[in-house]
Amino acid sequence: MISTSRQQISLCQETKAGLNSLVKQTAQVGVGFFIMLLLTGGKPSAYAVALSCIAGVGFVAWSEEKRLTQQRVTEEQRKIQQQVKQLRQAKTDNFCELVKSGGLNPAEDFAGANLAGVNGVACNLSGFNLSNTDLNAADLSRADLSNANLRGANLRSAQLNRADLEGANLSNALLIDADLSHADLRGANLNSADLINTDLTGADLCGANLIQANFSSAIVEKAEFGFNTGLSDDAKSDLENRGAIFPEEELVTV
Repeated sequence: MISTSRQQISLCQETKAGLNSLVKQTAQVGVGFFIMLLLTGGKPSAYAVALSCIAGVGFVAWSEEKRLTQQRVTEEQRKIQQQVKQLRQAKTDNFCELVKSGGLNPAEDFAGANLAGVNGVACNLSGFNLSNTDLNAADLSRADLSNANLRGANLRSAQLNRADLEGANLSNALLIDADLSHADLRGANLNSADLINTDLTGADLCGANLIQANFSSAIVEKAEFGFNTGLSDDAKSDLENRGAIFPEEELVTV
């Protein structure tokens, strides 16, 4: 009964949207014909009338196809967000199995999703598109996030200890208070990443892009740096004084 009622509501909404679209398209086509009459002094040739009719029909067909395509995309996004919500609520450590069972595409469907607090311990998320995703307080300890796209992601207070982030894109990511202890960040892109109060104890950041990365109050004891883009001598000296490790050839002479 509830399903039938929902279908009726959906059909009513679709009919209403279709009528609104038809009225709008008719008005636009009418404006086009009016302009054509103005341009021809109210005496359009048969060629101009035929061309205007063809253009009007083409415009209506194009507009309707665009509307239906957008509607399909919106409906698909709604379904994806519903599936993501169900994944978040599931009480299990095997996040990836849920992803597979839900039929979601890791290369597309998680971008911008709300995954705050998700439990993904030791999951294989290699290559996932998690750009602009909310992963606030998520537990991704020991997860494989190598080559993942985490650009602009909210990873505040996230657990990423011993995670594999080699080659990951963390540019503009929010990593305040995150635990990245003993994480593998070799070759990661941390351009403009916010690492305030981040725990990087024992992490490997060799080759990482650190342009404009903010290490204020970050814990870098025994964190390994080297061949990093964006680190000035002053920044290296500061990190060294806080316990960071640099290759011998990069040690700053005092």
